Amino acid sequence: MITYSEYFDDYVEDLNRYLHKIKHSIYNITNKEDYNKIREYIFEAEKCIKQINIEINSLPKGSNKIINQINTYNFDLKKYKDIVKKMSADYYSEEYLNSRQYDMTKKYKEGVDFLKESE
Repeated sequence: MITYSEYFDDYVEDLNRYLHKIKHSIYNITNKEDYNKIREYIFEAEKCIKQINIEINSLPKGSNKIINQINTYNFDLKKYKDIVKKMSADYYSEEYLNSRQYDMTKKYKEGVDFLKESE
């Protein structure tokens, strides 16, 4: 019989919850608030994985299935973290935010000028 901490199940449950939230919301980011929420979920999931690894290290040898499953979760989490990092570097960087605001202002002015000319 494998014995482990009573918190192990809680950590796994929390990890599954955070991964589920990440998977279902990472491609639906519409603003900076959604982006920050995803980053928070990733941070919490990483904490769960660290705690699970601590629990796994106290398990007896032969608990390979649990270890392999955690490695899979960790790989998925890194994949989502990379996606968020790319989003941060591209879409939400100051340079791109400023250029998008400039483009929107420029388009607005062009539209106003066009309307004035057409009157």
